[in-house]
Amino acid sequence: MFLTVDNDQWRGVPMLIATGKEMGTTLYTVDFYKKGGHGVLTVEIGKEETGRGGVRVKNWPLLGNTPFDAPAPGFGTAGSIRTSPAVTVKDGSGYILNYSNPSLYFPKPYALMAAALLTRDYGSAFVSYPECRRSWNIVTASSTQVCLDPRPEMVRIYKAPSACGNAAPHVCWQNFTVEDMYNSTFKCTPQNDKLHANVSLYRSKCPTPQSGLTIVV
Repeated sequence: MFLTVDNDQWRGVPMLIATGKEMGTTLYTVDFYKKGGHGVLTVEIGKEETGRGGVRVKNWPLLGNTPFDAPAPGFGTAGSIRTSPAVTVKDGSGYILNYSNPSLYFPKPYALMAAALLTRDYGSAFVSYPECRRSWNIVTASSTQVCLDPRPEMVRIYKAPSACGNAAPHVCWQNFTVEDMYNSTFKCTPQNDKLHANVSLYRSKCPTPQSGLTIVV
């Protein structure tokens, strides 16, 4: 998903949200690319899932390595920790902030929600009803001008990186789309009735007497 932000700070900066499954690795990151250079600053989130958390740079030399106070992981009252950047002077790569200490506690998302409920902090962990309703309208809208769900012919199919020797998360893009798969791979045929007998999508599209489905017209 490509986005633009219309304010003075971010106007003209390309923004991309990428997500997927079976990409050969699990990543939760926000990457910032230096304008006119090769530098990349990466914020690692989701340590409870990936085992990595912090702020690291690549090809982005720092002006210094002065110690600083960083927020301690945990709940709102966790306080702060004293740390120093560990970035090489030669190529500007390493961690500015690294939450690798195993004694640091990273609560899972539902723990944060439960804590917010207990402390009546409804503004930071939960959306309002108007926000929830608007989100539902965008996801389920019938108009392509409003709905975020792309048309099947616009969604390309890929396989895991190992399928073609790529390094994760660079997946192996195929030369067909979701529409092609629906109309070709899952075409209603006697052969596919047997091949995809346990695939719910195919059973919904191509019900047979053996499937136990009833069509009401």
